[in-house]
Amino acid sequence: MKHDWIRFRLVLPLVFGFLAAVLMTRDYENNRMVGLMGMGWDMGPPFWPYQAIYLLLFTINAPAFVLSMPILKLLNLQTLSLQYGVWLPAIVGWWWWIGTRMDCGILGRRSSRHAKLVAGVLSTVSLILLYVAARASLGELHWWMESVPYADPSQNYRPSFVVSGPG
Repeated sequence: MKHDWIRFRLVLPLVFGFLAAVLMTRDYENNRMVGLMGMGWDMGPPFWPYQAIYLLLFTINAPAFVLSMPILKLLNLQTLSLQYGVWLPAIVGWWWWIGTRMDCGILGRRSSRHAKLVAGVLSTVSLILLYVAARASLGELHWWMESVPYADPSQNYRPSFVVSGPG
């Protein structure tokens, strides 16, 4: 069965981009509600509906999240609302790429005139992205090694959430 009339490079980004925008909007509203509740829950917000939306968004678009992580680390975006600005184009780009693979076939059916140039550009971009990912990973490891206290039995370590009394 041929699907020449379906252009997956258009349909997939539109469908999954719209779905991601709806889920991001709902997750933003959920985060606002959690912020308004504060510590109103004993064990944190319930899984449904407050955490399930984000997990669904991540599950559907996991490769786009992973590919955009070096950009998030490079820009040092801390809040979800700022991260959505990077994730939405990454999600649309990921599904566009999947759609082009479906339209042109997994291996492609046409020959490229500038195969060496394309290979060189893609190799350079991948090396740059690997460098950025390595720098971000090393930065995170360095931060973790400096900020996480080690439990040394000889020292009187008290967690920071324990409030000591006067004296």
